[in-house]
Amino acid sequence: MNMRFNEDENVVNEIKAKLRETGGFCPSKEGQFPGNKCMCQEFKMQIEDPNYEGYCSCKLYYKEK
Repeated sequence: MNMRFNEDENVVNEIKAKLRETGGFCPSKEGQFPGNKCMCQEFKMQIEDPNYEGYCSCKLYYKEK
């Protein structure tokens, strides 16, 4: 398994700026709950899935198989 940032530097910079604005909460999730703090619980579960390959919901991270 390999994790990386999105290859588009503009996307990475935009998401990081939004994370600073929200205090670290995922900009693609509604509500400021512990499970929505970056790296969100949804993506953590996807990381655990050996068959999952793709972006997290905000497109900041990408998990490769």
